Amino acid sequence: MGERVAMLPAGTKFVKRVLHKGMSGEDVKYVQELMDELNDFYKFCPNRTDLKTSGFYGPETARFVTYFQIWMDLVMDGYFDKNTSEKAEQKWQDMIRLRSRKWYETYEDYCMDQY
Repeated sequence: MGERVAMLPAGTKFVKRVLHKGMSGEDVKYVQELMDELNDFYKFCPNRTDLKTSGFYGPETARFVTYFQIWMDLVMDGYFDKNTSEKAEQKWQDMIRLRSRKWYETYEDYCMDQY
């Protein structure tokens, strides 16, 4: 399998690379927070606990991402890649619109509005 190229939607300033098990960083924290919040709303992962925001892409992060991929009918490889990112941002937009009836361009815009 060849090297994946991260081509994330414009405005996703915290994730610039394809993420997978064993990686760490602030972008991993971003994905963990995003997956946890989406799961709280949509309940796509049959996990009874929240996803911890550790910054390390371990088995639990891969599990949440994989269940999200299953739910979105994507390749179930546990990689947070372009397709997974696009679907996550889309579902996040839907969730925010339903929750607040206000539309944000990106997850980061929402975060900035909360402070």
